[in-house]
Amino acid sequence: MTSKNRKPYGRFFYNITYCIQRSSQAETIARLQEKLELSREKCKKYKGIKEQLQKASMSLSQRVKSDSISLSCQTVHDLQSQLGKAIAERDAANERTLAADERTAVVIARAEATTPLNAAEFLASPSPETPQPPIRSIEPYSTGLKFVIPKTARDICVSDGWCSYSKHETIWPDSVTTHCLVFAPMHWYNGKGNDGKGAWEKTISHQEQKLRPGQKRDLFYLEGRSWYYYGTFECVGVTAMSSDQAQNLRPDLMEYVEKRTVLFPDLVPPFITKMVHSMYAEGVLKVECFGMRCVGFNHELDQALRSFSGPKAGLTVISVPKEGCTKKGHHPKRIHDGDGTARPHKKQKK
Repeated sequence: MTSKNRKPYGRFFYNITYCIQRSSQAETIARLQEKLELSREKCKKYKGIKEQLQKASMSLSQRVKSDSISLSCQTVHDLQSQLGKAIAERDAANERTLAADERTAVVIARAEATTPLNAAEFLASPSPETPQPPIRSIEPYSTGLKFVIPKTARDICVSDGWCSYSKHETIWPDSVTTHCLVFAPMHWYNGKGNDGKGAWEKTISHQEQKLRPGQKRDLFYLEGRSWYYYGTFECVGVTAMSSDQAQNLRPDLMEYVEKRTVLFPDLVPPFITKMVHSMYAEGVLKVECFGMRCVGFNHELDQALRSFSGPKAGLTVISVPKEGCTKKGHHPKRIHDGDGTARPHKKQKK
């Protein structure tokens, strides 16, 4: 084929190629237009959904706002009610605190104005007139080395609480239970003190209970293995005395005081126990003496004790005196030998 005959074929192929390209472009444009229409439809659909969501959101916001306002009003009302109750409780607590402060101030003032107790004169003083029943008519309310006191009885003790003693730490005048002397060591050696190494400490049994002149306690007394309620007693004075002075009041008293001066004796070296006697004899250690006088008789408490019989739910178990407790908070007490037959323990005559 000559070159002259090639041109028509070239033009032919060119035209075909051009048509194919135009056809391809048309198809592409058609597909794009189709996609564009679909996109527009989706856009319209999404726009409608968005409008619906906006309306729903606005409606929900209005409902939440309305509910919140209602809830806020109720909450404010509740808070105002709670605030009113809290203010009333605070005012009542303030009144009780002021009353307690006044009583404490009176007690402290009386304590500061009180001269040191003369133990011998106090013990020999005439018995005050009290509503306390005759000693022989007082019956025990509990027997055994632990005194079980019902909660109803504990709650009606006088405001300063109660105290419990045994014959080993008290001296009573002959034939009466209207007043007595209570003895305790002023310091003791604690075998568990100083992280178990042992240490001398100031006795906490009375100081912690804040037994001071002017304070009144309902007094429970252990004689043998029986507990008695003797009435409401007031601390009229306190003094520190030597072992000789204590022995002049009762010769066997120091044996008990010295025993109480060593806590946890199984943990204490024997030389410490032996040294205690010498420290009392030389005046290094002192004995603390409290004067207690009967000033009343809690008949409501007595009636509650009389109606009590045997262990029940809601009781307080008080151990036999270990450290000479005076209560508002209870402290365990040493178990004594219940070998006494007469009560109470009187001052021995020379």
